Amino acid sequence: MIPLPLAGALTLYTDGLTEGHTGTTGRGRLGVEGLLALIDKIPLSDPGAHVDLLIKETRALNADRHTDDLAVLRLDWHSKASPS
Repeated sequence: MIPLPLAGALTLYTDGLTEGHTGTTGRGRLGVEGLLALIDKIPLSDPGAHVDLLIKETRALNADRHTDDLAVLRLDWHSKASPS
């Protein structure tokens, strides 16, 4: 069993999100580090809006070249502390 915080989020994604290019020159790939940096820049508002913006930004960086094999699932949880 893994202890979890009372509130958090888990994002699962296919490799289509990280294998995209990082600009129109096509030289660099986004990779996990680039994805994490992008996630840090996106406002954490509504979870659905967060995922939509993440996909929009990665597709823009990739100049809309690859649109296959791209899926994102975000699971959020908020637990109430047990009464004392």
